[in-house]
Amino acid sequence: MASLRAAYLCLLIHILKIGLSKSGPSSNGGSLGNGVIKMRIIAEPLTSNLSPGAAAHQTEDDDEEPLVLSPRTPPAEFTGPEHFRSLIGTCFTLQKANFQYKLCPFQNITQKETVYSLGRSKFHGILGVWHDWIVQDFRFSGWKMLHGDDCGKKGPRSTKVIFECGNTAVLSDATEPEQCRYEVTLKLPQACFPDSLLVYPTLTAESQREWDYLEGERENGELTTQGYDKRLKELLTSVGLLKKEADLESATKDNGLRDVADDGAERHYAEVPSTRKPGLALQFARLDQCQEAYGNVVEQLHQLEANCHPPPASPDTP
Repeated sequence: MASLRAAYLCLLIHILKIGLSKSGPSSNGGSLGNGVIKMRIIAEPLTSNLSPGAAAHQTEDDDEEPLVLSPRTPPAEFTGPEHFRSLIGTCFTLQKANFQYKLCPFQNITQKETVYSLGRSKFHGILGVWHDWIVQDFRFSGWKMLHGDDCGKKGPRSTKVIFECGNTAVLSDATEPEQCRYEVTLKLPQACFPDSLLVYPTLTAESQREWDYLEGERENGELTTQGYDKRLKELLTSVGLLKKEADLESATKDNGLRDVADDGAERHYAEVPSTRKPGLALQFARLDQCQEAYGNVVEQLHQLEANCHPPPASPDTP
């Protein structure tokens, strides 16, 4: 039985060889004679050893054109300690999870999604533009980056940059505590010496004298702690270290200089408006203001009493 199978195979091979030798190539080059079709060979893709997601990611990057980002507003001018000026023109990157963060001091911070997901485009946008400083405990502790790309109902994206001591400058961490509100950590040699972050030495002699005057008023009890913080914030705003956002002003009570950015990177508290609801306690920055207001209230009270209880009419004369 095995010998018959072997003989049959030999005969079949012999017949095929005779047919191929007689047919030769056809005139159109597209097929062979006797009904034999020419086979097209397709090379195996180079990405065959990658997962489908990785292959798609590679294709997307190859075809993707560089995206030019346009900030909503230009960055503010440089202010603050001179030893931070050397950071101008430098940028720091951080790859975390599926995102790449790029921080350019006194310019902006961006986020780029590095993993492609089928069904949606990758995000690449601005998380904030350099705006002003974060001041805590009378020291520079970070930057506020505002006016980033729009985030729907959340408005423009914003970022707080927090300083930490480091032997070399490096962007070490990035988080999103709240949707479209980011916080990144920048390690800097400049942050290793707390005294070099003091606000007072960066002021002009005139501004330092004004600060000294505020300190004296507070020490003498002429200025409340709240009034001191409010006046000091106004001073730092006047010299450009802090900036007031006109479109973000509200009737929120001033939270004080020691915690300027504690309630959100892009919120700068406005003064309490002059209109008050009945029963709301008055607040004064100075003792003499309180005394003057008290005197005005007493005078108005006397006028009201006079209107409510007019003097008796004199009897008619005969």
